[in-house]
Amino acid sequence: MEFDAPLPAGFKQWRRTVTTTTDASPFAIAPFAHRPLQRGLEFGASLRWPALAASVLLIGTVCATLAQPVLVSWVIDRGVIEKDMNALSLSIFLLLGAVAAEAVLTAGHLILFAWVGERYLARLRNRVFEHLSQLSLRFYDAHNTGALIARASDDVQTLSSFVRSGMSSLLTGVLLLGLGIVVMGSLSPPLLAVSLIAVPMLRWLSRRYMRRAEPAQRNNRERYAASLDVIEQGLTGARSLHLFRRLKSWGEFIDRCQDGEYEARMQVVSVNNRYFPWLEFTWVFVTAAILGVGAGLNTVDMVTVGIVSAFVLSLTRIFGPLESLGRLIGDAQSAKASLGRIFALLDVPLEIQERPSAVALSTSGPLEARNVTFSYTRGMQVLTDINLSVQPGETLALVGHTGAGKSTLARLLARLYDPEHGHISYGGLDLRDATLASIRRRIVLLPQEGHLFRGTVAENIGLFRPETSDADISKVVSDLGLEERFGQFPDGLLTQVDARGARLSAGERQLVSLSRVALVNPEVAILDEALSNVDPGTEALVVRAMRRLMEGRTVIVIAHRETTAQRADRVAFLDHGVLVAQGRHDELLRNFADYARLWGHAQEVP
Repeated sequence: MEFDAPLPAGFKQWRRTVTTTTDASPFAIAPFAHRPLQRGLEFGASLRWPALAASVLLIGTVCATLAQPVLVSWVIDRGVIEKDMNALSLSIFLLLGAVAAEAVLTAGHLILFAWVGERYLARLRNRVFEHLSQLSLRFYDAHNTGALIARASDDVQTLSSFVRSGMSSLLTGVLLLGLGIVVMGSLSPPLLAVSLIAVPMLRWLSRRYMRRAEPAQRNNRERYAASLDVIEQGLTGARSLHLFRRLKSWGEFIDRCQDGEYEARMQVVSVNNRYFPWLEFTWVFVTAAILGVGAGLNTVDMVTVGIVSAFVLSLTRIFGPLESLGRLIGDAQSAKASLGRIFALLDVPLEIQERPSAVALSTSGPLEARNVTFSYTRGMQVLTDINLSVQPGETLALVGHTGAGKSTLARLLARLYDPEHGHISYGGLDLRDATLASIRRRIVLLPQEGHLFRGTVAENIGLFRPETSDADISKVVSDLGLEERFGQFPDGLLTQVDARGARLSAGERQLVSLSRVALVNPEVAILDEALSNVDPGTEALVVRAMRRLMEGRTVIVIAHRETTAQRADRVAFLDHGVLVAQGRHDELLRNFADYARLWGHAQEVP
């Protein structure tokens, strides 16, 4: 059979919208934040004094640079033409001193700017990661991983490249232009007037360039983020693409995305290539004008040969950085676009926040939902007016068809979401009035697939309690009856696992997750479809470990198997976001036909 057909039209639409969310999403990321430069300066306000010191050294560097053409004019006029050996010696000595000062000051300001830049970038990276780690699960449900990686990593890297090398060069070029005009004016106002014909030309070129460069750079970053997301999706789903022979179609899909990225990059290249030739023409034109006018003024003794030489050298010093100024302005526009995208990410509001008056959960008690209503998207309620109470030590099974709201309710009970209406409380305290740290210690949710990080099995088990000892980890593994299974690993608990636990089976990954929860030792354990992806070879072990984990604590389990509902003290039956019934499994079977049909249908599935 041949399945390698063109991708559905919906994927084309997804490619166009891959970096954004729908307007109805409360977690949409703006394409670009307002006032990124001002906000960037405010963010780095604590580094202003080292930055000021670096700027002073930079000004000294520029002064030493511009002093050299003046000293060269002294060498020519006084030493060569007037044959004044004392003046020649002094001028050469001062010229060498200016060159040495330029070298020392350049090293100083580059080191200081690098230090300031690295500290700034480190703080920005930490701020971005801290903000991302505090965003709710609803945010990650609404966004693609590749787009987030582009903003959190690649945009910071683009900004990093400019801060490390481009920023000081850009400031040097601007200062050379400004102070160079002052120096040249002191040498010869007529020649300065000739030189200033470059100003309107440069102004026109720069404004035209910046007007086109900023949107081009922004579009380039957005296309890159979209392309990165498509590649990430393809790598994540490579097995499925291979099994269904869709690799060729997905490759064509990636090619189309790459074509869009290529067009965006070529737009940036086109803007740059229109700028540099005109900049070169401006330099040649102004130099020729100075030589021509200087020769005429020299014949009437208004300027000397040394002054004309100083003007040409000054222009060389100024236009050298100016030739790269176009590229630097482009880099600055790209950095500005990246900074705007970073701040747009930081502007996403935090849904789960700790109130200033929050207190730690100090007493155990029932976990209760009162009049809870919740929706992922405005106008589309997932849960409606839920009232539920789970007593200490009780095991409650959440039962319902797919999409009934079971997982959503479980996340609300763990305060991974906040209800739109009503409240969740534990021991009589609204979870919104409790510290997040105390909630995470007392109420833990085990997701369908626990994420494993690169490291040892023991490190993954102790992930949320880094201070724990190897003996504590071994005891938890033993208490769950898993020491024999983990002992079969090549290096036992010290066996290395890849990111996402790629070397382990789904069941083994779940065993690590169960051990992780047991080590935290919460008062309430919420098990979200813990057996849904378990392989048959480890299912019995997972069931046994779950039973041991459930002993002596409050447990809420999402039940997809009738045996799980049978073992529970009580069952809560949800249907289309409404809590239809509560009671013992056998009672619900007798009294609610929908509940009975649910299990009758489930039992027919092989």
